[in-house]
Amino acid sequence: MDDSVYKHFNGCYKNYKTYLDLGDKAYGKNDWEQAVWWFTIANFNCQRTLEGWDKLAMALHHTGNNEAAADAVRAALAYDMPDGRRQRLRKNLTVFDPKSVNSDPQYYDDFWASKPDMKSLEKIRIEKMAKMIYEDKTVLDIGSGPGWIVDYLKEGTKYMGVDFSKVARKMVEDRGGLSANSMEEVKENDWDVIILAEILEHIEDDVGFLKKAADKVREGGHLLVSVPRHKIMYDPAHVRDYTAEEFDEKLKLVGEITESLTLERWEIRKVKVK
Repeated sequence: MDDSVYKHFNGCYKNYKTYLDLGDKAYGKNDWEQAVWWFTIANFNCQRTLEGWDKLAMALHHTGNNEAAADAVRAALAYDMPDGRRQRLRKNLTVFDPKSVNSDPQYYDDFWASKPDMKSLEKIRIEKMAKMIYEDKTVLDIGSGPGWIVDYLKEGTKYMGVDFSKVARKMVEDRGGLSANSMEEVKENDWDVIILAEILEHIEDDVGFLKKAADKVREGGHLLVSVPRHKIMYDPAHVRDYTAEEFDEKLKLVGEITESLTLERWEIRKVKVK
C-alpha cells in the first residue's frame, strides 16, 4: 500500500474497528505490509487499544521489523488484561526482543517458579564453585536466582542473594539465606567473596559492573565469576559471548585471577580484588 492509498483512507472511517477488520483481512491473506498499514491507522488515527497494539505487533513481526513489534507489545502490556494474555504477550516480547528479559523481573518470576530444581550440569557447576569458597565466612551472590549454592556452603556461612525476582528471593530465604532486591540495598562493603554466576553476559557495561561488585569486597577478598563458554551456550538474551581470553582480560581489570576452571559449558574464575 503506497502513501496515496494511505492518505485516501486515512480519516475515512471514524470507527477504529473498521480499520482493525481491514487489517485482519489483509493479515488473513498474509499481506503483512497492508495489515501493518491498517493497524497503524487504527492505533494512531482512531483509538489506541490493547487489541490494536497486539495485532500491530504481530503484523510487524511478520514483516521482519521485530524492533517495532517489540515496542508495540510494550504498549499493549500497559493495558489491563487476563493473566493468560499477559503471559502470551510477554512471551512474544522475548521472541521479538530477547534482551528485554534482562531487565524484566516478571519474566524471571515466571522462570524461577517453573524451575524449582537445578539440572545435573548446573549441579556440577554449583558444586565446583562452592568448593572454591574456602574459609570465606560471608558470601554475597549477585543475580543469585534461587540460591542453590547455599546448600553446599559450610554451616555458619553468612549468605545473601541479590535478585530482582521476588520468586527467587523467596527461594533464597526458604534455604536459610538473606535476600536483597538490588546491590544498592546491600549496605555492607566487606564481603569475603562475591559470586557473579551467569550474569555478566546479560550486562552491557560488564566492566563497570565488575568494578561495582569489587567495591563491596573486603580487603583480600575475592570475586567468584562464571560465564557460558564461547559458542557453547548460545542465548539471544546474552549481550556478548566471551572467549576465555576476553573473559580473563576483563577480570584482570579488577584483580588477580587465583583459580581457573573450565567445565563442559562454563568458564569459572576466582579473582583476588585489587
